[in-house]
Amino acid sequence: MKNLCKGNKEEQISRLKTEIKEADAIVIGAGAGLSTSAGLTYSGERFEKYFYDFAKRFGIRDMYSGGFYPFWQMTLANEKAVYACLNYGEAFCPEEIADRSICIDGDIATILQEF
Repeated sequence: MKNLCKGNKEEQISRLKTEIKEADAIVIGAGAGLSTSAGLTYSGERFEKYFYDFAKRFGIRDMYSGGFYPFWQMTLANEKAVYACLNYGEAFCPEEIADRSICIDGDIATILQEF
């Protein structure tokens, strides 16, 4: 897939830093890397305590399935929202939100260490 985001990796990281500093809220969807082998449970008391508002508003039933929520559609519906995709091997955004997207091909831990 073609990367539709504007700018090189350094420019994208700089923009991500700025957006995080200026954000009113941050919603994170994550897939690979959340591991039950590390003792993480995706539902239950912890989920209900910390994600009750998201579960109620968006119908997310647990943290695992929440990682597959169509966040880009939320970005499309909210003109103030910015979509960021940090993914090793393929960072992509839909064409509909390319002008409000940050795409960084790389390991999220490595990228965040640059902050």
